Amino acid sequence: MLDGDQQATAISACSQVEEVIRTGEARHTSQPSLVRAANLPRRSEAAAAFEALRWANDSAGAAAGASDFPVDAIVTASAKRCIEVVAMDPRVARLQLAVVLKSDIDSIDFACREASIGTYDALGRGVFARLAPCHALTLVAPPPSPEDEHR
Repeated sequence: MLDGDQQATAISACSQVEEVIRTGEARHTSQPSLVRAANLPRRSEAAAAFEALRWANDSAGAAAGASDFPVDAIVTASAKRCIEVVAMDPRVARLQLAVVLKSDIDSIDFACREASIGTYDALGRGVFARLAPCHALTLVAPPPSPEDEHR
């Protein structure tokens, strides 16, 4: 979806979102990379990546802002929008996305139980150390529809 400098900027922003999730707090030092990602020029082939990053950042920001009260619905809604945006990209197979998400959720659940992480606790380094490295989804151009073949 992204290439070169755009990819490096987006990865840096994703790392900052991950840091918020790991520590449970947002720091002003993370803002520059998120601002750079938000200001990247938009391209149609990368629209889903930019929108997903926006919703992931929104979800992490809501979680970080909830230092003393639960915001399950807000965080969940933003995370759901992030996933929906990725699923709308025609190059992403919905089954592949479902399998990746389910395996990630199961891994996070197991790691949290092993580390005795509560519902509203930051995940911490112990949880992240137990997770398998993430990998990019394989993007494949969708097959042409019968309507497209007869145009």
